[in-house]
Amino acid sequence: MKFVPNHIPKNYKSKAEVHIFNALHQIENYKDWICCHSLSISHHPTKRESEVDFLFIGTAGVFVLEVKGGRINRHHGRWEFIDRHNRTHRGHSPFEQAKTSLYAIKHQLAKVIQPSMKFHHLVFGYGVAFPDIEFDIKSTEWSQDIVYDARDSAQSFSDYLDRLISYWQKADNSRAQLTRQQIHQAMQYIRGDFTTQNRLIDYINESERTIVQLTHQQISILETASQNPRIFITGGAGTGKTVLATKMFEHNFNKNQRALFLCYNKLLAQALRQKLSSFLGSDFQIDTLHNFMRQYVDWTDEYIEASSDKHQLFSQQLPQTFSKKIESSADFQKFDYLIIDEGQDILFKQYLEVLDQLVKGGLAQGQWLICLDPNQNIYAGDTNQVLDDIKKRATVLELTTNCRNTDSIVRETEKITGFELNFHKITQGKSVEYLWYKDEKDQSSQVKKLIERLLKENIEPKDITILSLSKKSFIDAEDFSLPCPIHYLGTESDSQDQALQYTTIASYKGLENKIIILINIENLQSDFYKMIYYVGFTRARSMLIVSINKDQRKIYKQLGLNKS
Repeated sequence: MKFVPNHIPKNYKSKAEVHIFNALHQIENYKDWICCHSLSISHHPTKRESEVDFLFIGTAGVFVLEVKGGRINRHHGRWEFIDRHNRTHRGHSPFEQAKTSLYAIKHQLAKVIQPSMKFHHLVFGYGVAFPDIEFDIKSTEWSQDIVYDARDSAQSFSDYLDRLISYWQKADNSRAQLTRQQIHQAMQYIRGDFTTQNRLIDYINESERTIVQLTHQQISILETASQNPRIFITGGAGTGKTVLATKMFEHNFNKNQRALFLCYNKLLAQALRQKLSSFLGSDFQIDTLHNFMRQYVDWTDEYIEASSDKHQLFSQQLPQTFSKKIESSADFQKFDYLIIDEGQDILFKQYLEVLDQLVKGGLAQGQWLICLDPNQNIYAGDTNQVLDDIKKRATVLELTTNCRNTDSIVRETEKITGFELNFHKITQGKSVEYLWYKDEKDQSSQVKKLIERLLKENIEPKDITILSLSKKSFIDAEDFSLPCPIHYLGTESDSQDQALQYTTIASYKGLENKIIILINIENLQSDFYKMIYYVGFTRARSMLIVSINKDQRKIYKQLGLNKS
């Protein structure tokens, strides 16, 4: 006999039920039968809720067994049950309990069992067990054939089941049997196995709820920053550097100080301006370093386009031209407070003179806040000497609490990139998902199916960002279409707030989204690419999908082994 569940808890409250459960385990026949112990009944004809002590299902039919321990009395038609502590409990007839429970089960099973013969031809029966006493009371209300008592303990419990089944077969004048399929149907309904799965949108929402935008540690750092003129903050991806820099900008703006917020990435500056404009108005300055400098030099777009070496133009000529322009200008007003985010991309020697000219008192004596992540220095250049000099002038603080990425994303970032993100994680989240493609056509097909699946699971297009190593990819192909708008993140004038976003990893530095899809991953060994992957992986708040060429599968497995 199969038992569901297959054990009874230790110190179970009913010793009588434990006795029956153990007796059932001793029988050798009835191998194809199923026994359910302590089965709740949600729809009962006379009670809001009820429970069956034992339910047996086999080819011969469905049978209910009510178990009563201790001594039994009945006075003036009312039943009394005396437990082992000599306490008396009044209740209903156990035979009536068994019968009504059986009828409730029969009524519900009629909806799920589809027999070849009429349902009422199947055998349904009930019995009552009094394992602690001899119950030889005869009555028109029951038959001794359905009673199990202390005298039956000397024999196998199968003898009682034989007697019980035979009685109900004769009473119902039927020997119609349940098929194995019908038994399976019944058990699936009564107490079948099942596994539930959260909807993807539920995973995302739960993860978003637990991702804290400003930790207690950051709040204390903000308080420290307001009491110190120069603050230098370092921290890994997701530790809230941009959040803290933005809060500090608001703090100075509300004090009517002229504050300047500079970063490297155009998209980050654009996003911050859009976010703050709703409650700061339009009279504030958040910009990229290069765009800020361009406002003060007489360079036309045609002049820039004509340059054969744009890197040299922006990294050398632009800061030199800007500095000369500011030195000779009597109208330029220095700022009260300077905030620099993405400092690892800005704090190079060629820009120091510019930064020094922007803030009252210069970098040595002025008021400023600089945030950076040394792991994200993907634009080349050694800033160590510059950073050491600046740190000497400031209060140096470190953010160690990740408030963006789930633990799964952090762990996978560590494995792929080799960077040790030795800060706290906030939530487990959904496992990182991988798409292994053989060629561009295969990748295009897999990514398209993935996005269609996400949209079917009620994910909003705006919550998905596709990131690539380069601007050109299969996303731009004419035959690549999606059931939602897709927007390449570029100019400020061309914005679609509700569209799925697409851009390069480098362009998305400093930004984040609920779901990130990284595509065109072709090299897991290059240290340079690992630095870029570090940026891409950590843009994802709640879910990360990585599309990798199948050629890299062996290397991926080795990375996992090395990490473990």
